[in-house]
Amino acid sequence: MFYTEESISEVEWPKIDNNDCNLIIEFPEEPEFSVESDKYYKYYDYLLQVPGKSYQVRATEYLYDINDSKRKQTIDKKAQSFESAKSNVSSIDYTLGNHPVFEKIGFKGDLRYHQRVIFIDNVMYSIVYIDYEKEINSEEERFFNSFNVK
Repeated sequence: MFYTEESISEVEWPKIDNNDCNLIIEFPEEPEFSVESDKYYKYYDYLLQVPGKSYQVRATEYLYDINDSKRKQTIDKKAQSFESAKSNVSSIDYTLGNHPVFEKIGFKGDLRYHQRVIFIDNVMYSIVYIDYEKEINSEEERFFNSFNVK
């Protein structure tokens, strides 16, 4: 799979439309999908690994009531975990509507990790892209920009 900057927007990508976790996102190819649960959480995992790249989405549905404080605490913990495991971390923290978001890019060895975490209602979405490129590319931008919650 190789796309030029000009052709990436013209290529049809499979669209994931999951009503259970209110998620819409595109992948360059059909990802693997799995669902797991315990008495506290339900996990919806999408994974696509192609040579030199990995696309991952995890929607964690909380099966108990949570408040804004718990959402912020969980996002802060995810951010700290990312920062402790990566080097040269750059970050953007913002809100989407009234939902806290963190977006971080960091390096581990030769790999660049790009992660976005957002909590909407009782679902935490974690979107991750991993590759060997040092800069954001058009496939990565399309993947992140296609993320939508119903």
